[in-house]
Amino acid sequence: MCDGLIGGNSLTIKEQASLKKKWKLLGSGLSTARMAMRFLGWLPQLKFFLEKIELVINGQFDAKKESILAYMVQGFSLLSGIFDNLVYLNRIKVRPYTTAWQKTWCDFLASFNCLGFLICVILEKLLSIYHSSKRLYIETLNKIDKNIVFESKS
Repeated sequence: MCDGLIGGNSLTIKEQASLKKKWKLLGSGLSTARMAMRFLGWLPQLKFFLEKIELVINGQFDAKKESILAYMVQGFSLLSGIFDNLVYLNRIKVRPYTTAWQKTWCDFLASFNCLGFLICVILEKLLSIYHSSKRLYIETLNKIDKNIVFESKS
């Protein structure tokens, strides 16, 4: 592994084993950090929904100002995080699956919600680009002909 990769002397068998062990430990440490972040990753989505519930309870919720796509992004992300954690805990044998339902559906639901999240985020970005370019187009038209005022309908 890495023998003569950059130049210089070749590594001895002992040096190769030492380098391999260091890389394995680094990978293990990074994986542990990533898993710790994964366990906490669903908290912002939970906070999003709790804040919306609080607005509804206080009578301050305005459905016209809300984006269905934003709810879909947060919902897919929350469910993806929950199912992803279940899959990971089963994989490291901390909390193995106990029912046939979990064995059949947890992996699928983790992947499904992750893909749903990605698709919604891409749509959200495309809509943002569309609205931004539409606004700039109207501003440009207004600068070209000051006698005609163009307006956006949305």
